[in-house]
Amino acid sequence: MQSIKIEALLDGLKSGLNFYLENIDASIEDNNGSELSIVLSSTFTLSEFILKLQSIEKIYNELCMLSNVSSDDFPIEILKIESGSLWAKVFGDSKVIALMTSLIESGVSFVYRNYTVEGKISSIPKKVETIESILKLKSKLKKEGVDVTELTEHLNKSSIIIAKELNKLISGQAEVIINEKKLSIGDEMQKNLIESNENLKIGLDD
Repeated sequence: MQSIKIEALLDGLKSGLNFYLENIDASIEDNNGSELSIVLSSTFTLSEFILKLQSIEKIYNELCMLSNVSSDDFPIEILKIESGSLWAKVFGDSKVIALMTSLIESGVSFVYRNYTVEGKISSIPKKVETIESILKLKSKLKKEGVDVTELTEHLNKSSIIIAKELNKLISGQAEVIINEKKLSIGDEMQKNLIESNENLKIGLDD
């Protein structure tokens, strides 16, 4: 049994490393493509590092399917990765990267807004309606010019998959930097405190 577990782990590592083998700093000139940079400040084991990167790929591929973009013709490409803490700079179809960036920001903002006093970082729920209210995937697809009228069933399934992969990606992260935009629990808590104080002042003035 132990040998089977080790073999399964090695197969997973091999599969992940085939995609994330190149650790290079590069740029690609393509009018149909754009870059996404994401930094997760925690330190990861090799397995955790690969799983985070695989989540990025899975979210991208799912959005390609919804956007009618071929992930074979426009695969997500690694421009740079750094280990320890995770810094990944990737390149892909502009429309899909824009969607992906917005969804990660929405997911991170939600879990940070729901950070508890006990110090537990929340997760994006699994219920389709709740996921849509948090990520607003349908409206974001429409904004990118995607016709969603025939996508209801696919959209529901994809929402669950994307939420699952987002949870894997940002799990345990107190701070995430997306395209040099920092999102952190501390900043979100401070914003909530300011908003609470403003509401209190309005109440007192009344």
